[in-house]
Amino acid sequence: MPQVLIKADDLRVGALSPRWRAFLEFCAEKGIHANVGIMGGWTQKGGDDDHPKPAEAKEMLSWLLAQPTLHIWNHGFTHLGDRDAGTSEFKGASAEAQALAIRKTQDRVEALCGARMNAFGAPFNWTDHNTVVALQQFPEITYSFYTPYVPGKVNLHHELFVTCEPFAGESKPGAPRRFALEQALARSQHFRDVGRSFVLQVHPNRWVEGSLQDFATFLETLTAQGYAAGTIESFAEQDLFAGPQTRARPLPHRMAGRNQTNAASAGAATNPPARTSTPQVTAAAVETPSARPHWTQKVPTSLRRAVPEAWRKRLRGTR
Repeated sequence: MPQVLIKADDLRVGALSPRWRAFLEFCAEKGIHANVGIMGGWTQKGGDDDHPKPAEAKEMLSWLLAQPTLHIWNHGFTHLGDRDAGTSEFKGASAEAQALAIRKTQDRVEALCGARMNAFGAPFNWTDHNTVVALQQFPEITYSFYTPYVPGKVNLHHELFVTCEPFAGESKPGAPRRFALEQALARSQHFRDVGRSFVLQVHPNRWVEGSLQDFATFLETLTAQGYAAGTIESFAEQDLFAGPQTRARPLPHRMAGRNQTNAASAGAATNPPARTSTPQVTAAAVETPSARPHWTQKVPTSLRRAVPEAWRKRLRGTR
């Protein structure tokens, strides 16, 4: 059965906001698995002593983990980023600084509720080579969102993601968004056509009125098509590059080329060439580029770029 992994970003430790509470209670009541990214800093500034809320945070995490379909993962510490410079907590920072941010959130959540998180995803989905180095210092983190290959981890790459939350007004970090049902259907179409699992990334705390209803409608559509909401563990156990009825299926962006090839093959099968008793091998066939090793292939004349007459004269040393 194909799965949709609901990746809900940006829950800061402390009391639940009304939007977060509405989203989490909806998922808990409906039995929908939702995987929630936790930020460890008390505020976006990330100061350990800046408005601490340990009592509220402990109550929130205890309630969340008591729900059988709600799960948490490490979403960094501050969520600070500079879009103009293209830098953030996990892009442009040293490996030591990135490891410290991961560790501080791991340790704080464990101190509050006893859980050691087993997955990581960076704010803005921004990472660099130092993120790869930093993650290898955490053997308990088995899964990583939106990162390149990290040795020893299960990496859920960007081609598995569906995002469908346009800004409701000004386009800037923290601005209101809406869950756009029409975008969700359009951007997940290539997954649903082949019954392939995918990651649905959402930011419930930014949703405007009506977004939760559209989110519920989208999940009803997926359920009708045989999808189930999954955990990170169950999602990663699947063959993410194949549909349920196919042993090996190409990535969605390669389907167009595969379909054209299949159509050509079907036409050839319908009108097969006449066979002779003895295969005929011609000199022309031997001399075709495809019959030679790739390092001896010549560029066909039809593909050569015409050289302007002025250039020819210069090459011949004439004016």
